[in-house]
Amino acid sequence: MPGHHPGVPQPGGLRCVAAIGGQGPAVAVKQAGTTGKVKIVAMDRDEATLQFIQEGVIDASIAQRTYMMTYFALQMLYDLRNNRIKFTDD
Repeated sequence: MPGHHPGVPQPGGLRCVAAIGGQGPAVAVKQAGTTGKVKIVAMDRDEATLQFIQEGVIDASIAQRTYMMTYFALQMLYDLRNNRIKFTDD
């Protein structure tokens, strides 16, 4: 493997927690020729991530229900304002 150093462990998998987080590792894995050897789980469903999934470079992606984020944020603010959420001092 290019850039491999004997005695240095190689990653078996990568997880990405941002929308574009899977793209960088996918490019690196593809360029290193290690597609299929390093598992990648990305986040969201942007076009580049979906393309890397089709190519077999990214193994999976977790898509969020982004349309629900605003709803839950407003619900939490409402609950906070109406004392439905209790905070503790510790």
